[in-house]
Amino acid sequence: MIIKNTALVLTITFFGCACLSAQSALTINLGPSNKTVRLAGVGEKKDTKPTLPVLLDDYRSTWVLEDSAATGKPDHAISYDREKKVIAEAWDLNHDGLMDSFYFYEQGVQVKQEIDSNFDGKIDIWVYLYKGNYMLAYERDKDFDGIVDLVKRFGP
Repeated sequence: MIIKNTALVLTITFFGCACLSAQSALTINLGPSNKTVRLAGVGEKKDTKPTLPVLLDDYRSTWVLEDSAATGKPDHAISYDREKKVIAEAWDLNHDGLMDSFYFYEQGVQVKQEIDSNFDGKIDIWVYLYKGNYMLAYERDKDFDGIVDLVKRFGP
């Protein structure tokens, strides 16, 4: 699996995955804690508000800020737990001062990603991972109306 998330294009390529389209809600186990996550069904309204703040000013002193593009303002924020394991990250992919891609971790392993692919401040792609490498499922609002248009689940 390759995930490329750039300022203009989100490309997801899968290698050797059996893909199933979902017409109704699904439940998956997520991360080391086996926390259960309910996926939205196609046509179901989804909260499009990002889980993490969008504005850079909202990232407090507990976050490490980075200017990876050398623009003079941070475009990456990362938060660690007491064991120095990553718990969350946020990226400003188009360098407009608003975060648009959010990563969530459990015990240092990525379990979820929220993406604002059209940079309107609302999440329209939700990706769920297992062990940080395996995509369990994703949900997508293709027309940006807050209603899930596509749900894909991979594997068992």
